[in-house]
Amino acid sequence: MFKKLFYSSVLTVCLLSAAGCGKEAHMKTAEEVVKEDLLEYSGTNAGDNSKVLGLIQSLPGGETMTSLDLSSSSIRVKYGYNDTYDNEEYIQYWFNEQHTVEKNITFNIIYLACLVPNAQSIHLEIEEDGAYEISREQLESELASRNIYLPAADVLFNETAAEKFLMENMNKLEAVAYSRSFQERLLYR
Repeated sequence: MFKKLFYSSVLTVCLLSAAGCGKEAHMKTAEEVVKEDLLEYSGTNAGDNSKVLGLIQSLPGGETMTSLDLSSSSIRVKYGYNDTYDNEEYIQYWFNEQHTVEKNITFNIIYLACLVPNAQSIHLEIEEDGAYEISREQLESELASRNIYLPAADVLFNETAAEKFLMENMNKLEAVAYSRSFQERLLYR
């Protein structure tokens, strides 16, 4: 009887360990973001806290967001350690590969500008790294240098027009976000 109980307990512990007792948290990379899912945020107003929060949480590193400030037509996001991810997991995510920070920040800046048309500037701060800030005007100029012309804010507030622009330019926007030369021009000017 004791042997049966012992083996049964060992088997239960093994199964629970293999199953994980719960869903393991995962921080998504730029490559894992389903760009079409971001379309639900087309035409988001910079003053719509819940919608901007949902958008940021859908972008790379959104799981590590520690603060959000939407004052004065600016989006200010701070990424850092939180209750879900400890210091080691945070460091591993943001700094595990060369240029992960630059790729994720560039990706996030581009999509925030496209989906939140009245954001006049975007400020993203990475704990342990520093802050990156760019105005909408600067981003428009950098994208234009790559033959991507960001429509005017009133056009991007039209959900249909915004989705059309994103669908037609998604591959270009992604290629630019992953381009090391574009990252350097955008983030280290």
